[in-house]
Amino acid sequence: MENLKEKKIVFFDDQCLICNSFVNFLLFKLKCRDFFYAPVNGESYKQLGLDEEFKHIDAVIFFEKGKMTVKAKAVLEIIKYTRLSWIRFILRLLPLGLLNFFYDFVAKTRYKIFGQAKTCPILPNELRYFFLK
Repeated sequence: MENLKEKKIVFFDDQCLICNSFVNFLLFKLKCRDFFYAPVNGESYKQLGLDEEFKHIDAVIFFEKGKMTVKAKAVLEIIKYTRLSWIRFILRLLPLGLLNFFYDFVAKTRYKIFGQAKTCPILPNELRYFFLK
């Protein structure tokens, strides 16, 4: 497998149902095969030597070309690679601070509203390649 630093990786909270739904949406609905996915508390995050501070915030982290983006900006970067890039155009009309305000609200209440994953989903064999430890 190629070097981790060469991959586009979406790091997410694998206990969060809304985070899992976002990953499923990218993989199953959009059939987005540009990314690899890994839990924020997993081995890949450690191997890349990413800032431990970001590991503890309630955020999706997008890693690309040695650079890390978090929260709403990470979602905007991820959307850029999908067929929904028009949504990115609309969202970029709003100030990033406002987008992060809404992002933070959802992130802080995600377990209360959406619940927590109690088991790991079973993935089809053809999609396991896209998941890192």
